[in-house]
Amino acid sequence: MSVLVSGNIAVDMVVAIDETLASYRGVERDSADMAFLAPEIHTSYGGCAANISYGLALLGYEASPVAVVGSDFPPYREHLLKLGIDLKHVRVDESVLSARCVILSDPAGAQITAFHPGAAAQQAQLSEAATRGAELAVVAPTFRQAMIDHVRALTAADIPTLLIPGQVVTEFSGEDLRELIALASYLVVNEEERRVLQQRTGYTTTEVADRLQIYVTTNGAAGSVVHAGGRAHPVAAVSVPGGMVDPTGCGDAYTAGLVSEILEGKRWSAMGQLGSFLAALNGAVRGTQTYSFSREHYYASSGIGCPRQPSIQ
Repeated sequence: MSVLVSGNIAVDMVVAIDETLASYRGVERDSADMAFLAPEIHTSYGGCAANISYGLALLGYEASPVAVVGSDFPPYREHLLKLGIDLKHVRVDESVLSARCVILSDPAGAQITAFHPGAAAQQAQLSEAATRGAELAVVAPTFRQAMIDHVRALTAADIPTLLIPGQVVTEFSGEDLRELIALASYLVVNEEERRVLQQRTGYTTTEVADRLQIYVTTNGAAGSVVHAGGRAHPVAAVSVPGGMVDPTGCGDAYTAGLVSEILEGKRWSAMGQLGSFLAALNGAVRGTQTYSFSREHYYASSGIGCPRQPSIQ
């Protein structure tokens, strides 16, 4: 099964700071300057389109990211090709560097992200040829107009689309969001994004869910809720050995698992469980494309609630 993944391919620099960002809220100070001790810094391959494609490749799907990258892409290209990820829809602009993310990450998992678009400032083209043969598409956070154009094109090509507005949700008007909800089949947001989306659209949670096949809200360690089939299905967060080391990319790992569950026709009440497991694996290691996955481990893990005979081969 082939999945198109529209979004960014970037290089991440994650800076682990020693204090929680929440401790600075409401503190009066004479200057806006803030300083943190950074015990750890690491650089890794990232970007939502590549992270989701990585998770899908681990699960055995043909993932095809749609993105624009820069002249520094060759090592990253080799990494993705070794995973079997299809790069024919990735365009290289030799005049600039690829996108960069600098992420401050605190001990509680809260993050502040600074994004330098680089080559990603150019809109990746989604041609008719690119959509041919795709079973499903994911539109991950990138620039507002690119996301709108891609959702429209995918809908016109009759390809079910999973939309992840992410941090870009604040760039959309209420009219934009109402159109995207009407066109998409599936939608995933975290709690903060949910508040923005519902405030701008004027929709309640039920009204959003009624317009989609699946509406997922995630909330970190509190788990997630899958709204589908006229019901809300709570999904517990999963714990794995090692605990939470780095939350960067956990949402992308969750998305990869959710896409698999959709393609495999999982029952509504089982949706989100594989995504939660992948998110936990991702968070237990440094980097967004370094975790490994074993179906045997997944189905043997307690509390997952999977059928005895897995439908994913």
